[in-house]
Amino acid sequence: MKALVLGGYIATAEGWAAFSDECEALLNRAGMASFKTSALGIRLETAAEFYRIIEAHLSAGLTCIVPVGPLRKVVGELKLSPVFANAYYLGCQAIINLTARHQEEMGLTQPIDFIFDEQAEKQRMRAAWDGYLEGKPAQVRNLEVDESDANVLPLQAADLFTWWIRQYWLKHGTISRSENIGLLWQHEIPWLAAEYDENGLLKELLHIGRAVAIEA
Repeated sequence: MKALVLGGYIATAEGWAAFSDECEALLNRAGMASFKTSALGIRLETAAEFYRIIEAHLSAGLTCIVPVGPLRKVVGELKLSPVFANAYYLGCQAIINLTARHQEEMGLTQPIDFIFDEQAEKQRMRAAWDGYLEGKPAQVRNLEVDESDANVLPLQAADLFTWWIRQYWLKHGTISRSENIGLLWQHEIPWLAAEYDENGLLKELLHIGRAVAIEA
């Protein structure tokens, strides 16, 4: 089944600064240009060290899984605008909601910037983001879409986390916060997940449908 898998990490500005400094030093020692999962897959010791830096400085992992086929089916059945068939709409919403719901317990009190890599979905992601931000509080203030995750170390951390989440989901068809999601290393920081099945999509979109015009 095809699905959108979003994932990444959240931290304070100070945490990201310390993380980036240590990662730059590790890259120099390892003679690597970036921490792409494709390269780390054959350098497990470096990947493990990279993950230890993540654990030392970042507050939590965030992930969301939206199955594309069931989403399109539910949107069609409810006769919603095709914009809601954009998995990034629900994905962005879920990531922001997870952050807002747990922001205080993670010690994050300042407005938060969200940074996504570009991939092939820049316009669809921007449309989903702009639609979601209408009426949202100032704590959710910004979206940056970087040209390549090779340029931003936090996006490389997100690449590692999302890759493992996707592999686990493809194998098991679900994820569980109580399990180690197949990581090669024990996950020592909290991670927050939003996972939709068809029933969950129906419930979510019915809620959204109450606030939007439903096509005849």
